[in-house]
Amino acid sequence: MDAFYDKSGAKSTIDVLVEARAAKDPNHLSRIEQDSTGMERIQIDLDEDVQCWRLVMQKGTGDETEEMIFTATGAIGAMDLPPVLKETPSMKDKVQFMSQAVTLMGLGSTRFKGSVEALREIGRKGEREFRQGYDAIELSNQYFCPRGKDYRGEDLTLSPDVDPNGILRRVAGDNMVHTEDNEVSYFRGMIENGKKRYVKAKPQMFRIGDIVEAQCSVVFVKCKGAGIRMKVILQALALVYCEYSMLSDADRARCKSITIGASMTNSQKMKRKIGFKYLDDEEITEGKRHNANQSGASNEIEQEGNGMED
Repeated sequence: MDAFYDKSGAKSTIDVLVEARAAKDPNHLSRIEQDSTGMERIQIDLDEDVQCWRLVMQKGTGDETEEMIFTATGAIGAMDLPPVLKETPSMKDKVQFMSQAVTLMGLGSTRFKGSVEALREIGRKGEREFRQGYDAIELSNQYFCPRGKDYRGEDLTLSPDVDPNGILRRVAGDNMVHTEDNEVSYFRGMIENGKKRYVKAKPQMFRIGDIVEAQCSVVFVKCKGAGIRMKVILQALALVYCEYSMLSDADRARCKSITIGASMTNSQKMKRKIGFKYLDDEEITEGKRHNANQSGASNEIEQEGNGMED
C-alpha cells in the first residue's frame, strides 16, 4: 500500500463489513472478542498424525468433534500466493517450509482490532505482527508435509492454478505429500438479484489492498525446548471488496502518465465483479463476480490488471 491507497475509506469499509459478517457468523473473530461464551465449548485435542494440537468443538451429545474454523475480515497488507511459475536453485531445500500466506490489516479499524484481541485470547502467547503501525494477522498453510514412514493417507494433486508447471511437485520429490490439510480454497463474493454467494476464484486475482474474508484454523505446535507456539492456518480466502486497490491503481496510473507519459495497454484489461457474502445463504458455484455497493445493487466494472483472467 502506498500514498495512493485510501486507507481511511478502507478502514470504514472494513468496519461495515465486519459488523455485517459478525452478526451472521458466530465464529467470526470480532464476534468472539465481544462475546467469548462460545469459547467455553472449545477444547484442545492432540492430532497424533502431525503432532500438533487443534482447537475442536464437540458435535451433539456424542464423542464426535470437528475442528473450529474462524473468520477474519481485513485488507491484504502482504501476500505470498500461487501460482508458482519459476523454480529457484534453493527451492528444493526449502519446499517443506514453502506456504501460501497472507497478512490481513485493519488500517485502524476498531472491529478488526477486536479480531486481533480474540486471537490473543485464543493463543494467549500468540505473537502478533505489526506493519505500518497497524495490527495485523498472519495466516499461512504449507504446500506439503513430510511423508512419515507410517503414512497411509492420500497424496493429493496440486491444482493447476497453484502449480501450473509442476515445479512444486517436482522439487518436493517422494518424501513430501500434499494432503487435505494443505489445501487452500479461493473465492470471490458476489451479489446477484439480492442473493449473496461465493464463486470459485483463481489465487492470482488477489492484490495488495483488497479487502477479504479469510477462514482459518488455529493449531499449537512444539518449538525447540519445551515451548509451544500458536499457528493460524489459512483454509480459505474470499475477495469481498476491491474498490480501494482499484482506485489506487488508477491514481498511480494517472500520476505516471503526468510524469512520464505512460499509458496502459488493452491487453492489461480484465473484468472484475465482487460483492458481500454471508453464511446463511452460502452457495458455492462457478461464475462471474459482481461489484456490489452497500445497498446491494450490482454493477459490472473493468479494472486495469496484470493479465489475470476473470
